[in-house]
Amino acid sequence: MSPSVALPSRLALPVNKETPVARLFAPESIRAYEKENYFAGNWKPEYESLIAIPAGWTRHPDYARVAWDSALTTEMVFTQPVLYEFP
Repeated sequence: MSPSVALPSRLALPVNKETPVARLFAPESIRAYEKENYFAGNWKPEYESLIAIPAGWTRHPDYARVAWDSALTTEMVFTQPVLYEFP
């Protein structure tokens, strides 16, 4: 048996219908995402430092390329079949 990655089945997860381009996050979107997914809707001022790095990526000259690659990778996780789905 080959080793496997410990990821939940993508079929059990809600599907985000956004296109890869919609995943090119602005700092406000990063904050909203982290607030909803990591802090149960409770955002505090001391959490602002947690968005500094991903928000900083948006100011880098290669941001569009890196964001696109990241979006395509994320999309692949949700749209491509996993091993047990093959015949």
